[in-house]
Amino acid sequence: MTDRKYITETQIYYVNGSLIANCNSITFINSGSNAVNVDGIPLTTNQSISIQGNNNEINVKTYSFTFESGAGSLIVIRKIFLDDSGKSYANGRMPDNKGC
Repeated sequence: MTDRKYITETQIYYVNGSLIANCNSITFINSGSNAVNVDGIPLTTNQSISIQGNNNEINVKTYSFTFESGAGSLIVIRKIFLDDSGKSYANGRMPDNKGC
């Protein structure tokens, strides 16, 4: 198998919400002064959690996050594989027997 091309995408969230991973790995970093819960896992200021996939896997989980005071700063970094045409799988379209 040849090396897979991928991109990293960084987003910052300031209010409670959720996101669909659609990626191979995802990292949550609490960059604010208020605690945040990511799917029930509490992160204090500057704490992080990373979920790594194995080769050819896509994490399709929906992650919810809530801030202790209703607002804060959560950085989310995702590793997203590209298909053969250079488009990402993050748009929700799953690859045909190729994996990510």
